[in-house]
Amino acid sequence: MSSEEQIKPQIVNITEFEAKNILREYGIGTPRGMLISSVPKEIELKFPLVLKVSDASILHKSDVGGVRTGLIGLYDLLDEFDAMKKRFPESLFLIEEMAPKGVEYIVGVTQDPVFGPVIMLGTGGV
Repeated sequence: MSSEEQIKPQIVNITEFEAKNILREYGIGTPRGMLISSVPKEIELKFPLVLKVSDASILHKSDVGGVRTGLIGLYDLLDEFDAMKKRFPESLFLIEEMAPKGVEYIVGVTQDPVFGPVIMLGTGGV
């Protein structure tokens, strides 16, 4: 098969919410969360919460002001949501229970045309 006949891999970016759903399917724990387009009247999550923009095209949310941590009540969440919605009007948002202190990791997967499947693992966070 010539290189022109080979099937080119499709590049797919997924959101953090989608990635965490996949992790949970494999038994890997993640903070409880929900995807929202507006702040619900009732939240079954425990405060403090984290609010994040959920957009697969934004790889580094904290660099663009797309993450707010330590939200201690509904009014805090509403204020931050309104401010973030102005910056990202077309996006959905992820609210999650804050994870306990610990080491944060980042994992990435890609299909390299020369090396094939490649996995990146490292420490993450700001």
